[in-house]
Amino acid sequence: MAKKDPRIDAYIKKAQPFARPILKHVRKLVHRACPDVAETIKWRMPFFDRKGTICFMAAFKEHAVFGFGKASCCSAKKTRARWAILAGSCR
Repeated sequence: MAKKDPRIDAYIKKAQPFARPILKHVRKLVHRACPDVAETIKWRMPFFDRKGTICFMAAFKEHAVFGFGKASCCSAKKTRARWAILAGSCR
């Protein structure tokens, strides 16, 4: 499993109380779907990279968001299947 970025821990800690469990859950799902993902902060939001941006998440005053980056970053069939499961888990 890839190392977790302490800046994302801090981001989650500073998020609104409603958003913290959502962000933790999404982070866990991303690492489960792509164990070698790299965490980083871009534009003051958590991003998950592997050969480019795979996805990102953010929390605001009254809502949280999750978005996908380039699908081409996940070239292997098995990885794409895992992302399909992730997308279903986040709905």
